[in-house]
Amino acid sequence: MAGTQNKMKILLAEDSALSRKLALKMIEHCGHDADSAEDGRQAVEKACSCSYDLILMDMFMPGLDGGEAALEIRSKGASTPIVALCAVRALTKRLVMDAASGSRGKWRRSPRREASMREAH
Repeated sequence: MAGTQNKMKILLAEDSALSRKLALKMIEHCGHDADSAEDGRQAVEKACSCSYDLILMDMFMPGLDGGEAALEIRSKGASTPIVALCAVRALTKRLVMDAASGSRGKWRRSPRREASMREAH
């Protein structure tokens, strides 16, 4: 298990069961605690009721999508960094800027390594 010295608590919002399972395994393999939400509404509820170091948010979920969920999380006063996850690379930057306009202007591509995840935090 790598990198357990700065253990983070991460919320993963992802509607795909397979993607969620894979991402949770990767997060746990890096030595972090992970919680998950299956849709945007559940992500808002969890983000506002528990303290997280980082939120990984799928942008395309049914019902309340990731962008709407991020805006609602910000409107409720949470300042946890939110990293947009998007399978369509060309849209990622625009979606991040649209969804997280209240996140102090830090726009990043999805973290590919643990060090990148720590930078986002």
